[in-house]
Amino acid sequence: PIDTKSLIWIAESNIELDQLTTQVQQATDREPLVIGENRPMKQIAWCTGAAQGQINKAQAAGADVYISGDKGLAVRQGRRYMI
Repeated sequence: PIDTKSLIWIAESNIELDQLTTQVQQATDREPLVIGENRPMKQIAWCTGAAQGQINKAQAAGADVYISGDKGLAVRQGRRYMI
């Protein structure tokens, strides 16, 4: 996790958003909803639950994309997000 009280995990990466989308689709056996343009992702953050309110923490930690199960906040703020 990004800190001891966080629900967010973050990892270093060197992958384009479209490649990450394909990997998530293969792993989950469903097409994810992706919000944002294709570009390199150096840090990927994710949460195993919805935790849409954690997107601000992920961004503050330097995440280029946040993977979660809830889209509400990301859509309103126009951030790169994958569900």
